Amino acid sequence: AAGVGAFGDKDSVCAGTDPKTWDNNAVCAWLQTTKFSSYCTDFQKHKIAGRHLLHLDCDRLAGIGVECVGDQLDMAEMVQVLVSSWAANKVPVPNAFSAFFFSFGYPNFSPASKSEAKDPFTRKQEFVEELNNISLVSALLITLALPMAMTAVTDPHYALSGGALGLFTCVCFVSACLFSFSLVTAVLYALFVGQLSNASEIDGFFKSIGDTKQVPIRLMTFSCWSLFIALLVFMIFNETVGFVPMSDLYGFGIAGCMPYAIVVPWCYWLAKGNQCMHRAKIMAWEVHEAKVEGRT
Repeated sequence: AAGVGAFGDKDSVCAGTDPKTWDNNAVCAWLQTTKFSSYCTDFQKHKIAGRHLLHLDCDRLAGIGVECVGDQLDMAEMVQVLVSSWAANKVPVPNAFSAFFFSFGYPNFSPASKSEAKDPFTRKQEFVEELNNISLVSALLITLALPMAMTAVTDPHYALSGGALGLFTCVCFVSACLFSFSLVTAVLYALFVGQLSNASEIDGFFKSIGDTKQVPIRLMTFSCWSLFIALLVFMIFNETVGFVPMSDLYGFGIAGCMPYAIVVPWCYWLAKGNQCMHRAKIMAWEVHEAKVEGRT
């Protein structure tokens, strides 16, 4: 009974039909019979059909530890794929502005699940992959932030002066330092966890470091904040093509500022995408919890 309440009465909706043929209306009708009926609006908005929900063969599902899917569509099984792919942490949904900053790189560079229920060697592998990604990004962006901090005062091409120049130099230097710390901590963590060879050592390592395993990704995030501020200062106060000269009707200044118009919609699109990723992770975790409760 618990399973029916959580995952719906599949026999009452499109009984005897292939779930892959369900259109959006059929999917929403089935969703209404589950405890997740509040998601119907989102499903309708994005025209989610049966073919969108699950199209994985049993061998691939078994390879990531998901039970064989039956003949009928089971949202619990479908969302377990998401749980296996993304972190199983239950996190709040940020607004679009917060999502751009707080989740920069989170779904892309931090896929490792921190769930203690996972196989220790799987957690180790995912953690090392996460650290390698952070190291790569930090190393690349150091080569951008550090030269900018060192040459901003002497290079006339930056066309900055006064307080704007000081702020630009300061935030570039802070960004370079934080990227360096992120790189160092990621490398040290990767070297240390790479030496662990049995499950008890790996579990002990994750318990001992606790939340400090988030240090590399948080440092990289703060570094991106600083670099974002530096580029914003440059876009506004650059004496040749910045927004401030544009107000003086400089001919080249107006033309030079046109590419910056792409930045705002691009940032908003990225923020909304990250926001949707957070919402999907919450839904995945809720369904995962419901399935565990149904088994018990």
